[in-house]
Order: sequence, then C-alpha cells, then structure tokens
Amino acid sequence: MYGAVEDGIIKEGGAAHSAESRFNLAEQAKFENSVEGKDLKICFFVCALCYMWPYQTLLQSQNFLDAEFPELRGEAGLIMMCCTTWPLFIWCFIITFTGLGRTMSYRFKMVFPAVLIFLVALVIIVVMAKLTKELTFLYCMYAAALIVTIGESIAEPAVYDMAGLMPSALTSQAVQAGNGACGVIVCLAQILTRLIFNGFGDIGRNELESLTYAFFVLMAFSGIVLGLVYIFRIRPSYYYQSYVEHTDAETNEQKSLAVAVTLSPDEVPGYKATMEAFGHVWPTMLAVTITFALTLVLWPVMPGLACVESPRREATDHTLQSWWLDIILLTFNVADALGKMERHSLEWGARVVTPMLQLALACLRIFIFAPILFCSSAPQSYSPASAKWVIITSVFFLGLSNGWLSTVCFMRAPKALPANTSNVVAEQASTLLVLALFCGLSVGTSLAYVLGKTVLAPHLGNCYVDL
Repeated sequence: MYGAVEDGIIKEGGAAHSAESRFNLAEQAKFENSVEGKDLKICFFVCALCYMWPYQTLLQSQNFLDAEFPELRGEAGLIMMCCTTWPLFIWCFIITFTGLGRTMSYRFKMVFPAVLIFLVALVIIVVMAKLTKELTFLYCMYAAALIVTIGESIAEPAVYDMAGLMPSALTSQAVQAGNGACGVIVCLAQILTRLIFNGFGDIGRNELESLTYAFFVLMAFSGIVLGLVYIFRIRPSYYYQSYVEHTDAETNEQKSLAVAVTLSPDEVPGYKATMEAFGHVWPTMLAVTITFALTLVLWPVMPGLACVESPRREATDHTLQSWWLDIILLTFNVADALGKMERHSLEWGARVVTPMLQLALACLRIFIFAPILFCSSAPQSYSPASAKWVIITSVFFLGLSNGWLSTVCFMRAPKALPANTSNVVAEQASTLLVLALFCGLSVGTSLAYVLGKTVLAPHLGNCYVDL
C-alpha cells in the first residue's frame, strides 16, 4: 500500500525514502486478505461508532436544552460545546505528556470508558424523568458532558493506537469511517423524528425530549457494545496479540491485561517516546489541527444562520428556512462520511500525500472555503436564491475535504515511521494525532464563538435585501 520495496528502499510517490514504513507489502496484503483482518476492520468501525455516540448525543441535546430553557437559549448550547471539546483536549494532553497513558493497559482504556458511558447515560435518563424542568437538570447535563469526555479522551486515542499498530492502514481508515457514520446516523434520526411527529413543520419540545431520551438509551447501549467488542472480538485476535501485545497468540504467553503495563524509565521513557513521535508527525499534527479548526469555525453556525428565503417575502411559508440547519448538518456529515469511506482515493492519498503536502492542503482549504462561506452568510452578499446553492455546495466540499484529508493523515502517520520504530513511539504517534484533532475542535469552536460575538456579530443572520 505504501509503495514497492527495493533493496530496503521504499519507492513512494515517485521518490525514494529510506526505511519509511514499519510494515512491508506482504504483511499488509496478508492482513487485508484474511478473514480476521476483515473482522478487525469491522470491529474498529463499531468501536469508533460507539465512542463517538456520547459526543454526538450531547451535541444533539442542545436543541432540547434550548427548548426547555428558552431564557438561556444560545448560552446553554455554548457551555455544552465547551464541555464537550476543551476537556477532551486537556485530558488527552495530560495523559499523553505525563506518560499516564502508557501506564494503563488497553483493557482499562477500553472497559473503563465503556462502563463510564453506560453509567452516565443511566443517571441522565433518571434525572430527565424527575428534574427535566429544573436548572438542576441543566447542571447535570454539563456534568455528564465533562465526565463522558474523560472516558472519550481515553478510549478514542486507545482505538486509534490499536488500529495504527495493525499492519494495514485500513484499520485506521475504519476508525475514521465509524466517526463519520455516527454523525450521519444522528442527523438522520433528528430528521426522521421531525418528519414522523410533525411532517415538514417545526419539531416541538415534546418530540425533542423523546428524541433525547432515545439518544441516551442508545448511549448506554453504545457503552456496552464498546466494551464487548474489545473483550470478545479485538482482544482475542491473533493480530492484536502479535502486533499490539507482542505475545505468542498460540501459546498465550502474555501478561495479564488486568494489570496496567508498567515500564521502567530505561525501557520506555514516556516523555521521550512522545517527543520522538512528535519529531516524526508534527506536520501531520498541524495539518489535523488546522483542518478541524477551520471546519468548526465555518460550520455549522455561519452557514446555518444564512437566509435562504427572502425576508421581504409576504408569504407565510418558510419551510426551507426552518429546515435549513438540519440540511446543513446532514450535508456536511454525509460528505464527511464519504470522504472517510472512499477507500481507493484514501489508499492513494496515504501513499502519495506526504506530511508537508498534508499541511499545505490543510492551509489551502482556508483560501478555498473561507471566502465562499463568509460572503454567503456573514455578511450575506448573495440573494437567498443564490446563497442556498453556494452554501450547500461549499459545505459539501468542506465536509468532503475534512473527511478525506483527516483520514489520510491518520492512515499514513503510524505506518510511515522508520522501520525500527518501537511500539511505544508508534502508539504515541497515533495519540498525538488524536490530541491534534481535539485541539482543532476546541480552537475552532472558540474562534467561532469569538467571531460571532465580535467581528461578525452585526452580520450573522442579517439577510440580503434587494433594493
């Protein structure tokens, strides 16, 4: 997948790179063609779907919170966004650079978050049934977001670490595909709920409450599935034992996974391993951060607030405007999922797009998409008839490029390390990319808020008027 090997040199994208891959083509082909390899790709897809579900559930709950606490409309959503983004980055940063993540066994990293997700979901379901209309419920939601992010900051890097240690980049691609699929499922659930309960009209408070209940029930279920998939499908597999645990799967000579992996400073200095990995993947980290930061700055607030129906129109039917945010969310998530699932172009990208080229493409997205979205929605310089098509098209390609470029980064980074790179450094390479992802989400969300409160405050939501 990463080029032909000739005399120890890997031919990649027309250029020769010495010792640029930890695995050869034979190992990759054997994994990808084996039944167990295909099963593992499905398992990593499911794991990503499960650890992303709590995040998507908490984001979706913003609509219900706005309806339940109209006096806090906007403020509640902002606090929820902060509770679901910045703690991810902070916790992952602490775990990564203190070496704490290296003292945890993979069983702990997968089972503890699974149990945490399940328990938090049950508590919120009970609280919703008894305290929905009280501020205590709102504070419980904030607390739930903070607690769940602890679990996700452990589980998500662990899934990427395990996927990155496998002899094929398609496991990392499967994780990204699971992330993308989760967003699409959430959007479809929201849209179907609206259609079922109120047709093309606005969704009401009771419908939003029922939908939120359903999402938290599924959140509890996702925690159970996350733990079971790891314990009964990933952990017993030959490839997990051989490439992650480095044990003989046939004789089962291994340390108990119930005990945290403790390594002396001489064997694996966590901080040193992190810095060594950083030296290899810093351009990719920067590309991932810029990619997600730009996406969160431009989406969904700016295009979601655009006027797609004339404010001077006397007709009372504003169906399209009432559905516009749902359309924007679905458009981006579908495009993002397509970018993460188109295997052939992703394999090509992982083989040809070097780290510095990834960084260049991430920066290029600023010049391609920022002018389009700013001109169409902040302030709106096009008439509604034109704006809706400009925005839909640009949001689609924003999502497509977000999914494709981020997946290429995650596919390539752990595999393109030098051939003698230790497992610990390879694990840290994947973890650093997740840290960069969390950083991009947090920075993008914060920048969107600052811009919305300052420079763009007079323009967001102000419609084009044809004089």
